[in-house]
Amino acid sequence: MQLPVSPRLVRGLFLCMSCLFAQNLGARVWTPPSDDTPVLELEPRPAPINAAADSWPMERALTAAEAHLEQLRRSGNPRHYEAIQLLTQPWLETPSAAPVLLARAQQHQHRFDAALQILQQHPTDTQHQAEAALLEAAILRLLGHYSNALQACERIRANSPERLLCEWPVRSLTGELDAAIHQLTQLRPAQLDSTLSRWRHSELAEMHERAGKDEAALRHWLSALQFDSRDPFIATATADLLIRTGRADTALQVLEPLPSLDPVLIRRTQAARSLGRGDADKLAEQIWQRLQLADQVHGKAHPRELTQTALILGRDQEALEWARRNWTLQKEPMDARLLVIAAHAAGQPDGAAVVRRWQQETGLQDVRLSDMPSGDQP
Repeated sequence: MQLPVSPRLVRGLFLCMSCLFAQNLGARVWTPPSDDTPVLELEPRPAPINAAADSWPMERALTAAEAHLEQLRRSGNPRHYEAIQLLTQPWLETPSAAPVLLARAQQHQHRFDAALQILQQHPTDTQHQAEAALLEAAILRLLGHYSNALQACERIRANSPERLLCEWPVRSLTGELDAAIHQLTQLRPAQLDSTLSRWRHSELAEMHERAGKDEAALRHWLSALQFDSRDPFIATATADLLIRTGRADTALQVLEPLPSLDPVLIRRTQAARSLGRGDADKLAEQIWQRLQLADQVHGKAHPRELTQTALILGRDQEALEWARRNWTLQKEPMDARLLVIAAHAAGQPDGAAVVRRWQQETGLQDVRLSDMPSGDQP
């Protein structure tokens, strides 16, 4: 689930502490397909930001913050988050893009409540009000607050592409999946710039997967990737579908251009295991140890990734515990599926009862949940 590029990047795919170690560990274990394949991409060190930055003119400061935000989105490096904080703080009380930039950075740190507080308490200028509403709606959607998300969408001009792309993905989670697919299909490329086109393709891909139309979903994921093959959210979501449908070799090709952050390494591990490669368990164990360190020593838990890694390693009871914790934090369809899978793997299908209740309460449609053997079908 990055605005305005794609509100679905609010899913929190990018780990900010572990990225300092993930690249080297992943590069040692993952076997590149050829001698020409880069195995480690070192990010340029960000330009130093010091206390003098609070005296920069607003335009210079926010332009620099935007550049750091793009690097944060790509790399997850917490140095960029710190720079964004320093650059935006002096301008939060001035109507500007500062609240949106800071809130987007907080979103990547999984600080969803803090991001909402920034958006709701600090003014944005006219140019960025729609973007602020989109970001607020995306975060509320991830948290499962659908009615509030729709209220945020209402601040966007009616019948605009942005309004439709804000509203219908939320409605698709509340029993209107077919209608949402229809509405977004009616948005033609000629009506949209490249950013909105990529966004539309990613939303339609996710909806088609929930509707059980995997080939249509794959076409939309690949169309979205054509705009940026290094977009981390789109590439990992595409890989998820390819692995699930038995095309793990193609998934590895999709993941190849991405930096070795944990969400990427997890998919590489899943693909390697599907292909019967012997290094999968070793890589999964390294990811597990690093994520455990992040939680126990640094107090930075990443429950979705911990759930996924525990499942790869067969730590089924721990996977269920982390999936339950993850569900308290975010309620996207992926999180529902992880909880059902973990509950079944742990031999406790009733552990997914909360997901079945959620479906009944919200009208969430996802054939992948119905296909899972988990006691009473969700």
